[in-house]
Amino acid sequence: MRGAVAVSLLLSLAACGARTGLRVDAFDDVRDAMDTMAEPDVPDAMAEPDVLDVRDVPQEPEAPPVCVPGRFTLARSSAELMFVVDRSGSMGFALDGRPPLGTTLSRWATLREAMAAALPPVERSLALGAKFYPVVVPEGTNPGTDVTCATAPGVDLAPALGASAAIARVFDETDPFGPSPTFGALNETLRFLRARPQRGVTRAIVLATDGGPNCNTVPPTMCRCTSTACPTTRPDWATGCLDDTRTLSILRDASQPALPSVQPIPVFVVGIDEPIARGPDFRDVLEAMAVAGGRPRMAPGLPSYYRIRSADDLTAALGSVLRAVNRCTYVTPSRPDNPDEIDIELDGAAAARDPMRVDGWDWTNRDEGEIAFFGAACMRVAGEAVRVTARRGCRDE
Repeated sequence: MRGAVAVSLLLSLAACGARTGLRVDAFDDVRDAMDTMAEPDVPDAMAEPDVLDVRDVPQEPEAPPVCVPGRFTLARSSAELMFVVDRSGSMGFALDGRPPLGTTLSRWATLREAMAAALPPVERSLALGAKFYPVVVPEGTNPGTDVTCATAPGVDLAPALGASAAIARVFDETDPFGPSPTFGALNETLRFLRARPQRGVTRAIVLATDGGPNCNTVPPTMCRCTSTACPTTRPDWATGCLDDTRTLSILRDASQPALPSVQPIPVFVVGIDEPIARGPDFRDVLEAMAVAGGRPRMAPGLPSYYRIRSADDLTAALGSVLRAVNRCTYVTPSRPDNPDEIDIELDGAAAARDPMRVDGWDWTNRDEGEIAFFGAACMRVAGEAVRVTARRGCRDE
């Protein structure tokens, strides 16, 4: 990996990770090619962020529930998938939380390799985009958290077909450094997506992170420290405090918007939950984030987030999410008031509706007629030539 991190520096900066040299012009050609937003001057991270308000989102006329009687063959939904990727310093550690030695890959490099393998097979049918955080800093500088906690407006790569190489290039040309302003990255991603409504297109976000969100300014007595220590003698100490309240709020707003006319955008949480040496454990936070994001992993004995403790775990998690978004989501022209007054069939045989989303189908956006298959049912429709139909009688309308 370019710009490998020295072991001693990794250990000394466990909370924020080691700083490595970065090229500020690394994204220019990628952003131009992918029609993304330019990065402005970085604002003061300690100022109150510009939080997305769904009332500011361009509104389309709300489509009323429609009952269309008959039997319909369903088509897969068009889809966009945004990756929100943690580039904080702790991503420079290995998956087991130790400094990478010899041929051991860092978390950053492991994620890059898994995405480089998983994305090309789907990039012609699934529009892919990405937002990386924190911001890139100039090589040879030692910025304060007013810079590293700031979040640039917009996204690095807007959703587009054939984007896997552009995403991999960001990994190749930047390195882990700084804290984890997860709330800011999610807020900007959601703002970007909602500024360009896409009726009839399934949208989802994958949050890939290795710990608790921070960059939170709170009194010392309220601080849950996200590093090995939070020394109160430094002016930037408070940015090492857990920022779970705002992060959970933005995740709930994405998956369950306050206005019915605003499209839900579920968030899949992929979490590397092995803490760095002597670092805090944030499995409870990752669990809450996965539930708030609206697409928790429903597997007995496993957490709600996609737990990553090996390269194989990461490959499997990405495969599951890509199938769910690209192969297991369908649209029906009939949207009954009663969610159970429609029958979904696979090759003529009834498929059970499973609101717990373990094995079967469920509504994921009834206003848009969107359903998704889960568990074994998802595996079946993703891997076989299965005819998916809906039967609706419009009773008591």
